[in-house]
Amino acid sequence: MERERDRYQRMRASLRAVTMEQQQHSNPRCTHSDSTILLVALWAALHERPISWATVSSNWPGDLRPRPPAPGQPGLPSQSCMSRRLRFDQSVLELLDAWQAALRQQLGNSDVKLIDGRGLVIGGCSKDRDAGFGYTAGTKAKGYKLHWIIDAFSGAIDGWLLAPMNYSEPEAARCLIPHLPAHTRYVGLDNNYDRNDLYEQAGVEQGVQWMAMPRRNAKGLGHRQHSDWRLAVQPWLRSEQGRGTLKKVRVTIEQVNGRLGCSEVGLNHLPHHARRLHRVTLWVAVKILILTDLQAVTGRRACA
Repeated sequence: MERERDRYQRMRASLRAVTMEQQQHSNPRCTHSDSTILLVALWAALHERPISWATVSSNWPGDLRPRPPAPGQPGLPSQSCMSRRLRFDQSVLELLDAWQAALRQQLGNSDVKLIDGRGLVIGGCSKDRDAGFGYTAGTKAKGYKLHWIIDAFSGAIDGWLLAPMNYSEPEAARCLIPHLPAHTRYVGLDNNYDRNDLYEQAGVEQGVQWMAMPRRNAKGLGHRQHSDWRLAVQPWLRSEQGRGTLKKVRVTIEQVNGRLGCSEVGLNHLPHHARRLHRVTLWVAVKILILTDLQAVTGRRACA
């Protein structure tokens, strides 16, 4: 309980700083502020509970529970209010993005990024209509897949996309390329992303060198026409130096996966209350906030 309490207080302080810096104003027709909505969602995620649990006053310590906006009004929003605001209120979503960006600024930022996918499995008998069957970690399962952009050196998450498990990784990469940070120069990937169209899109649209590891059993590229961006990097990718460098850099993905699934973050699976795409997206967004805060804290400790 003390661990969740300390993390909540630290993240609440960062949210308040973002709100003051951006002079964020909630909709005057709404009883509860945007920051209160996000803090209730954070409290639920920290304790691995549904949001309805966090809307009950008895589940909060008295000194941490949000104060009523006015005398005679409830201090906590109702479950229906939370559901409506988190799904449809654009100002809440904008504040969530700004909060993530503020936490992200505490980490390092390099010009080398990584893109990969992580499966989030649910039970095969689930009636979730948005989930799909697909491959993850060499097995076929039902659920969703988190596709993300990771900084190769700090492990910070620069962008992400949640999709059904059967949504292909190349298609997800096509959606993520426009959201690469402006200073990105190189993107390292595994051989699932070794496609001409991705090399061309990244190079022409973003000026980024795509570097997908070729398959070991591939003798060459074949005789069809290839992107110049793909041809230019092939000698280095097929050299021992290239293979060794990509393998070493992509260790960062395994480290981030490990932190995401650790007990302090808890995204090694989807809980039973996180079903349907909009709910899973919110759950993942708050968990990535917690992960970013954990990365910042452990980074400061390492430097101390």
